[in-house]
Amino acid sequence: MNKLLPVLALVGASLTALPASLLAQTFPNRPMKMIVPVAPGGGTDLSARGFARAMAAKFGQSVVVENRTGANHTIGTNALAKSEPDGYTIGIVTSGFAISAATDKTLPYNPRKDLAPLLLFGDQPLVLIVGAHVPATNAQEFLQLARSKPGAVTLGSSGEDTLLANNLLRSLAKADIVTVDYKGSGQIMIDTLGGTVSGMITSFAAARPQMAAAKIRAIAVTTRTRAAQAPDIPTLNESIAPGYDVTSWYAIMAPAGVPRDIQTILNRELIAAMDTPDMKELLARILVRPIAEPLDRTQERLTREFNNWEAIVKAAGPRQ
Repeated sequence: MNKLLPVLALVGASLTALPASLLAQTFPNRPMKMIVPVAPGGGTDLSARGFARAMAAKFGQSVVVENRTGANHTIGTNALAKSEPDGYTIGIVTSGFAISAATDKTLPYNPRKDLAPLLLFGDQPLVLIVGAHVPATNAQEFLQLARSKPGAVTLGSSGEDTLLANNLLRSLAKADIVTVDYKGSGQIMIDTLGGTVSGMITSFAAARPQMAAAKIRAIAVTTRTRAAQAPDIPTLNESIAPGYDVTSWYAIMAPAGVPRDIQTILNRELIAAMDTPDMKELLARILVRPIAEPLDRTQERLTREFNNWEAIVKAAGPRQ
């Protein structure tokens, strides 16, 4: 019997080496799950559901969207990181995922090691808006107001991303701009319209209805170069804060350890999903610029985003 042990060991080793390739050949052969770490209704959730519909149609398997909210996206993202690495559970994250990696050392997962990027599928500039009550029609006048009346200019923040965006503006513009904390961006917009705060840094999608009604003024965008959505609006970088560059983005992730063959399949099918009429219309509606890159370039892009947000955290300095 002992003579059989080496043979049995080799057989066992061979069997453990087979599942990844065999799984890739039949993947997927059962329902999948898409974890969304935010509540239903916003751009993140809508994007996830669009991908789920397209992939379900392609694979012939249901893709169930599961909203796991709370703790600034941590609950849902942790659930994704702790899922079985077989490709059947994937999830969506935003730029806040990389921000948390740079600012929160108590996360229950390692953002760089515990999740694998499948596709960073789109980005969008943010926009600095002020209420009609603010006596500033452009970024230069906004800066002059902040410098002439220290503490008079207030920007709302409802998360780490907008807090950092505000702090970076304060640091690079060398102006006394005060951040006011909120639980949600909707209330910031209400208070901007009502005159409680000067304004906020937000997405074009969130700002567009009030911009169209002339109830707020968009005075600058946050990306290094001007945005295709509004090429007539100058950047903070060119106007009052040289070096300012903040972009919001969305990505589809899987638990680390998903076999490379399956990651490649998912990357390919996510890109194919973006080419469907439904996804094209959806991304255009929420003003997201599509990005469709193969797996290696997706992973390189996410690494750059980790490094970029670490640099932003350093440049933004301590909150004041």
